[in-house]
Amino acid sequence: MSAPIRITRTWASTLPLLLLLVERGDGEGRAFAREELRRMARAADVAVGAGRKVVDSWESGDLAGAVRELDAALSDT
Repeated sequence: MSAPIRITRTWASTLPLLLLLVERGDGEGRAFAREELRRMARAADVAVGAGRKVVDSWESGDLAGAVRELDAALSDT
C-alpha cells in the first residue's frame, strides 16, 4: 500500500495566486482572495501573540510557563 502524499501550502506560495485573483479574478475569485487574505492576517496575529507569550515566559525565567504557552499555541493549530 502506498503512503499518502501530503501537500502543505505555505503563505509565501499562496500569496501570488491570491494576488492574481485580486487583480484579475472575477467577482467570486476576488471575494475569495480577499477573505483568504483576511484569514491569513488573523492567523499571523494569533501566531505573533502566542510567540510573544512564549518569549515573555522564557525571559522571565519561567521555563515551565514557556513550555505551557508553546503547547497551548501548538494545540490551537
